[in-house]
Amino acid sequence: MYELALHPNVYQRLREHVLADIPLKTPVSLDALRSCRYLQWILNETLRVNPPVPVNSRIAVRDTVLPAGGGPDRTKPVAVKKGTAVFYVPYAVHKRKDLWGEDADIWRPERWDGRKADWAFIPFNKGPRICLGREYF
Repeated sequence: MYELALHPNVYQRLREHVLADIPLKTPVSLDALRSCRYLQWILNETLRVNPPVPVNSRIAVRDTVLPAGGGPDRTKPVAVKKGTAVFYVPYAVHKRKDLWGEDADIWRPERWDGRKADWAFIPFNKGPRICLGREYF
């Protein structure tokens, strides 16, 4: 709501899309909302700029290796011993200009046109530890 209040042009466009995608007097379902592509762009962009979990961590349950992040150029593997805490910062990942463009700090839903949510977008984490509440959004 905050971002829509700051961007009335986006709000107007969203309103037009919702009215076009969900006919009046039709029960609004989760599937209908998910099918509204522009609404999904707005939700994704809001979660990218303001991730609900801005910092997170994991503790290694066994010795393992991260595929990159080591060495002078950070492209080499990194050994992680059992019991070591590894912190990661979705907030920072979501602001990386090499992943999101020079305007990465700006809320712009149109950036999602043709883009798939990949490992650069982790507001609910990824993989086997993804947030169970993700399905309620």
